[in-house]
Amino acid sequence: MATAKYLVEKFDGHNSFGLWHIKMRALLRQQGLTKILDGTLPSTLTKEQTTKIEENAHNVIQLSLADGILREVTDEEIASRLWKKLVSLYIKKLLTNHLYLKQQLYTLKMKEGMSISEHVDEFNKIIMDMKNINLKIDEED
Repeated sequence: MATAKYLVEKFDGHNSFGLWHIKMRALLRQQGLTKILDGTLPSTLTKEQTTKIEENAHNVIQLSLADGILREVTDEEIASRLWKKLVSLYIKKLLTNHLYLKQQLYTLKMKEGMSISEHVDEFNKIIMDMKNINLKIDEED
C-alpha cells in the first residue's frame, strides 16, 4: 500500500497558529508520531525505535516552520519540548489578545462584496482562536 504524502503550510507567525496546530497534530498522527509529544510511547520500544520516532517527529515539526519561527525555537532538540515551546509562544500571544478576540466577534459584520463562505470562515477563525485559549462567552458579555 502506498503512503500518502501530506503537506502542511509552514507556520510563519502570520497564518493561524490554531489551524496550523490542528493540521500538524493530524500529520504527526498520520505518521504515528503523536505519542512522542504526549509522552505515551510504549515502554516495549527499543532505544533505537524511540530515538527514530523522536527524530522523525522533531524533523516534521521543524520542516513545517518558516525560517523566522525556526530561529525562535532552534535551541529545542527534543520534539516534545519544541512542540511545547511553540504552543507557549503562540497560544500565549492569543491569550494576551482575548479582549481583542471578543471585540472581533462582537463587531463582526459581513463586508460588502464578501461571500457568505468567506464571512463564515472569518467567524469560525475567531471561534477557533477563542477555543484554543479556552475563552468562553458569558451571558454578561
